[in-house]
Amino acid sequence: MTLHTPVLFIIFNRPDVTEKVFAEIRNARPSELYVSADGPRSNRPDDDLNCIAARSIIEKVDWPCTLHRNFSDTNKG
Repeated sequence: MTLHTPVLFIIFNRPDVTEKVFAEIRNARPSELYVSADGPRSNRPDDDLNCIAARSIIEKVDWPCTLHRNFSDTNKG
């Protein structure tokens, strides 16, 4: 099954949750996936690695899909 409606996936610093939601998105196999991610907070040292880990999950797209990324380098709040 391929979903023809574009999907917007908003992520931040929770790779465990990102992985679970991404698994469901993978099941739907949208033909177009938009991913938006805020940047790490400067006062939270663990945010850097967690944001990187969450963003890396998106690279597991393994179906025909146009992937659009909007990743911020800084936290917008």
